[in-house]
Formats: sequence, structure tokens, C-alpha cells
Amino acid sequence: MSLLNPKVREIKEFIKDNESRWGHAEKILYSKCIEDIRKIKISEIEQKEIKSTVRTFLVDWGGMARVLESPKRKSKWQNGLKKSIQTHKSFLESTRKLDLEKTNLNNYENDIINCYLEIKNAVGPTSASKVLHMLSPDFFPIWDKNVREKIRKECKPRRINESENGYYNFMLVIKDFLIKYRGIIHLLSKRYKKSKLRIFDYYIRMACNK
Repeated sequence: MSLLNPKVREIKEFIKDNESRWGHAEKILYSKCIEDIRKIKISEIEQKEIKSTVRTFLVDWGGMARVLESPKRKSKWQNGLKKSIQTHKSFLESTRKLDLEKTNLNNYENDIINCYLEIKNAVGPTSASKVLHMLSPDFFPIWDKNVREKIRKECKPRRINESENGYYNFMLVIKDFLIKYRGIIHLLSKRYKKSKLRIFDYYIRMACNK
């Protein structure tokens, strides 16, 4: 099947399957971390939030322990991430009001690229997308190596890789997908009480592992 041109029936089946498998964990970890961090202004995110809520999201929910707790990063990533977030706090705060589907990304290209790059340098490419999504769950999509590699094969005109430009191109691709499948994604978003980007993440994760 084509990841970016699926049948509506396939999207519905993948979302239903994912919800039956992971819906409970979603409520316990993903949703709680998103809501907890949403209550805090970006400028007020300190080391205690990085060590608690953000770490829970990345390690316990996101499965990033192998990367973040490796000897290379274990003693550095939390300080580096806090610094990166605060460097881009104004931009990140503004993205909390944005909806990827409805946003002209050209207006934010440089900010997205620079912000992703600095956070990636602190925590790596997959964790960077998860941090960004946690801070702005309606704007920044999540990816991992498997998603990057498989979507890249279908997007040869656009360069999809772990670089900052690759992530920006990935956002463009996902925006196109959200627009193309607006009807079914809106329906599933309401049915399962999840954001449109979360519905996409459910879909793409299941589709890539099929």
C-alpha cells in the first residue's frame, strides 16, 4: 500500500487497531504529559519539568531510554534541552496556537529549522520531534527512523531525512496529507477525542509496521 495515498478504509482500520492496543497507555502517559506541560508557559519550563514530565514523555512513553540514557547523552541532554527550549521560547510559545493543516509553513520555515536543529543536537532526531510535539501537539508531528525511511521512498522530490531541512520537508508532507484526508481525519479525531496529528501518528506508525 502507499503510505501517503491510502484508502480511507485502511486509515480507519489502522486507527481502530491502534486504539484497541494502546488506548489505555495513551491516557495514562501521553495525554497526562501533554496536559501537564500545556499548563506551563514555555518560558517557565525549568530543569524540574525536564526531569519529570518531559523525561516521562520521552523515556516512559516514547521509548527513548536507549538513546537518552546512553553514556554519550545521559549527563548532558537535560541541560542541553532546557537551553534549547529557552533559546526558542518565543517561537515555541507562538506555535501552541497553530494548527499544522491550516498554517502556511513558509512563514515559519527558518524558525522551525533552527529550533529543530538545536533540540536535535541535545536529544537526537526522534526525541526532538517528540519534544516539539509535546510542546505543540497540533503543529509538530512525530517521527522515528522507520517513518523517515519509508516516507522518504514516497517523497523523492522532497528530501526527507533526520536533518533540520528534512524535518521541515516532513512537516510539508504531513500538512498535504492532513488536507487531502481532511474529512476522515476530522471524523476520527472527534470519534477518538484526539488531535488530528495524533490520528496521523496512529495511522503512520501502524502503516509503517505492516
